[in-house]
Amino acid sequence: MIGRAVLMASAACLSLAAEAQPTELPLALETKILLGEVRGRIDHLAVDLRRQRLFIAEFGNDSVSTVDLAAGKVQIRVAGMREPQGVGYEPAGDAVYVANGGDGSLRVLRGDNLTPLTRIELGADADNVRIDPLRRHVLVGHGSGGLAVIDAVGRAKLADIPLNSPLLKSLCDQPGSAVTAMTRTAKPSGDAAIRMIDTASSV
Repeated sequence: MIGRAVLMASAACLSLAAEAQPTELPLALETKILLGEVRGRIDHLAVDLRRQRLFIAEFGNDSVSTVDLAAGKVQIRVAGMREPQGVGYEPAGDAVYVANGGDGSLRVLRGDNLTPLTRIELGADADNVRIDPLRRHVLVGHGSGGLAVIDAVGRAKLADIPLNSPLLKSLCDQPGSAVTAMTRTAKPSGDAAIRMIDTASSV
């Protein structure tokens, strides 16, 4: 069933409940931005600070949209994705990277109008996308435990680092070449593990 999705932003603006309480204020709803008719859930987000725009992976709708934060409305919506999950914006190349879990592809789109630039095949379940601005690399988790390193200049895959874990949960880019990856071990234990990876040694 198609439902009307809403993007909510919060800001710290809640009155004190008592005089003795500290002046630190919790987050409170500031505004809502309607996303229109979007089927299913949304997934990851990325931001273009210069243009004040938000990119949204609309997983259940097989689409990616751009929200104009200043105007408070959807600016562009592009269909034809396959369960888009991760999304990242690389400002130096003005490109949006969208990881599609449905077909394992990484779609590269222009940052200004979301027209396609190229497509990189990664394999099953492409998910988390992180940007390394120092090296101009795009890091994408995929499959049963893999980390793809993409050159944002040539927009091509440089390396595929095996993590030997059946489920990659998340990635965090660090200064330099170090990456923190959280993986989950195989059942029945299913324990989470934190690993440090040097991407420079693999490219």
